[in-house]
Amino acid sequence: MAPGLAMSLVAVPFLGAIVSLVGRHWHPSSDQGLELLRIRDVGGSHTPLLGAWSRWGWAHPGPALFWMLAPLYRALGTNGVLVGVGIINLAAAIGFVLIGYRRGGDTGAVLAGVTVALVTRALGPGMLIDPWNPWVAFLPSVVFLVLVWSVLCDDLATLPVAVGVGSFVVQTHFGYTPLVGGLLLVALGAAVGSTLNRRHRGSADRQPHAARPSLFRRPFLLAGLVAAVLWAPVIVQQVTGTPGNVSSLATYIRHPPEPAAGWSRALGTMGEQLRPFGPWVSGHETTGPGLEQTASTIWADVTIAMVAAAGLWAKRRGAKQAAQLAVVTLIAVVIAVAATARVTGIFAPYVLRWWRGVAALAYLSIAWSLLFGLSRRRIHAVAKGAAAGGMLAVAVIELFALPTPLPFGPVSAAIGAVARPTAVALDRDRRYLVRSVDRRSLSAPTSGLFFALTTRGFHVFSDRGPDALLTYGSWRLASPDQVDAVITMVAIPEIDAGWHAPADSRVVATFDPLSTGQRALVRTLDARIHTEVGSKASERLLLDSHRARSALVDDGADRKDVDELGRLQAIGDGFVVVVSPTH
Repeated sequence: MAPGLAMSLVAVPFLGAIVSLVGRHWHPSSDQGLELLRIRDVGGSHTPLLGAWSRWGWAHPGPALFWMLAPLYRALGTNGVLVGVGIINLAAAIGFVLIGYRRGGDTGAVLAGVTVALVTRALGPGMLIDPWNPWVAFLPSVVFLVLVWSVLCDDLATLPVAVGVGSFVVQTHFGYTPLVGGLLLVALGAAVGSTLNRRHRGSADRQPHAARPSLFRRPFLLAGLVAAVLWAPVIVQQVTGTPGNVSSLATYIRHPPEPAAGWSRALGTMGEQLRPFGPWVSGHETTGPGLEQTASTIWADVTIAMVAAAGLWAKRRGAKQAAQLAVVTLIAVVIAVAATARVTGIFAPYVLRWWRGVAALAYLSIAWSLLFGLSRRRIHAVAKGAAAGGMLAVAVIELFALPTPLPFGPVSAAIGAVARPTAVALDRDRRYLVRSVDRRSLSAPTSGLFFALTTRGFHVFSDRGPDALLTYGSWRLASPDQVDAVITMVAIPEIDAGWHAPADSRVVATFDPLSTGQRALVRTLDARIHTEVGSKASERLLLDSHRARSALVDDGADRKDVDELGRLQAIGDGFVVVVSPTH
């Protein structure tokens, strides 16, 4: 009963998020819009052989995410992609519970269940269906950690699954490569050692004409087959592409264009992530500007010491699997610190999201060692009851959070509002460049309008640029002299700041979720806060988090002004779509 109950409870947030999509339509934008273009390409002449683009000048290694989501996109449209992501994350959560049950029976199932439920709660409902590749890779990476543990426990049947899940994670987001690659080597080494020991014991006991055991071949051959199938597109692109993406990745690793974070920040990140009630439970790890927060390593050191001590104690009490979980955890921490030290560029939480999985594993390891080291029924019963209560609480909280917010929901609404009138104003026989002007948010509506017009059958193109080949593909690029007109989606604050349309332009669509009075209040508050803060205020006041608002108040802005502007920004921005001649 316990594993079924655990799986049912951890499934609630994912199923709720999926069901809440009924009756709504998602219009993708930003990186998600670019991903939808690639998903739409699957099965055609431009079937992707690479993953999502990266701002470092290469693509994430493989197309596994695009290929997996394409069938649901074909069946259900853009909402099908959200459903597909929800299913991927649901499978990871249930897989985590199943590994817990496989390793520790009913007690293991509920311990794993409450762990993944807390991780899910910290993510927030929106990320359970968001197809942005850093988010999609996360929960599969969490189940990957316990798959490696299962291999170390001599459960070789999980080796091909670990290879498959690890390959998906790395192809989806390259940042997970150190953690996945390092732990896969550990798993392979343990599997080889375990198999050789079995063969040695079997040869001593085998009768002269006994059948040769096939255990050595089956898991390794299956794992090799899984790897070969999943990585074949990557190899084909490397051989046929110009440039080969693997070569670009290798060049980036050897010669990073920006300084690495270094050991001090890496250890500070460990301090933030491994502290009690850290981000894997709280969901909070960012500074005001949106960077990864660091902290003293004191509590992290205590956590690591507890993992090691509890694992050693459990081993002495005969709980060998608990000790192996501690070993995997400690290795994962070492790899995570080393990988963090090598991070270049913006020190943002999405780049370091693997830490939440490592932290969750650390606290699971401590609880597992203590419970299975004691091995008393009454204590196990109390622990199972408490864990079930925790899972139920998370499920109820998540249900109250419905409906799940759509990715970039306000921009989705804007694109949905302007796409139809824009399409009515266009000529299907003409060619158009699609652009946007929106420096004050991170929504990047260009890809959203581009995708909406592409699905309606218009001949639209993107400007050529440094990242254009990776973001849109060569077949979607054009220069102004190769098109008939330019379509520009302009945020209203940009018009307020002085943007003017070229001569002979025509406005074809307008959308503003704010009333006339609210828009006037936004302008007043923005000007007032800039006056209050002075040069410390950035041109783009993006108040989408408590930390961002608090940082602005600390710099001198009035709290009421900041909170009110943040509330209005959350409603969404307005846009105007302009069609201009190319001359």
